[in-house]
Formats: sequence, C-alpha cells, structure tokens
Amino acid sequence: MSKQDTIILNRNNPVSITFNGVDLTLFNKIEVAFGGDVRNSVDNSDSVIVSSATVLELKFGDTEERLPNFWRVTGFDNVNVSGLDLVSECIGNLPPSPVCI
Repeated sequence: MSKQDTIILNRNNPVSITFNGVDLTLFNKIEVAFGGDVRNSVDNSDSVIVSSATVLELKFGDTEERLPNFWRVTGFDNVNVSGLDLVSECIGNLPPSPVCI
C-alpha cells in the first residue's frame, strides 16, 4: 500500500492511497475518517473518490483538523454490512498524514 499523504488545507490536492489485494469497486460504500472528520463515497462523492479498483483519492482540503491523524477506511457491502476496516491505526498499515497549513 502506498499513498500521497499530505492534506494541503484549502487546496484540491488529493491524498491518494493505493491498495493491494482488494477491489475497491466492489464496495457499496467506503467510509473514511480523518480524526473527527468522517465522510463517505455515497454522501461525499467529491471527497471520497474510488478512482480505480486499487486507488482511493481523498480530498479533505477543507477539513477542520489541523494535526496529523491516522486514516480509517472502512468498506461496506452485502457481505460486510458492519464494515471491513481496510486502513486504521489499529491495523497499523499506514502512518498518520500531516496537515499543511
């Protein structure tokens, strides 16, 4: 998994996360949390963008968060109705992303 990891406040630069071993297009909804800022691919499709089967783009340049945070990315589908965590601090598969003011 790799990522372009810096949130640049008030800009459209996406944070990009590339996944291995998962097809993001198979999820009905992907929920993403950055600190207390929670968005999803259904209600916030301009912020949580599945750009391919393996790449997720996150546009959080308008976040109120100012400190580095871990991402939590959870996929929902008919099999994973309670959600399948793909990225989180507990899993430990990505370091925190910085916020550039």
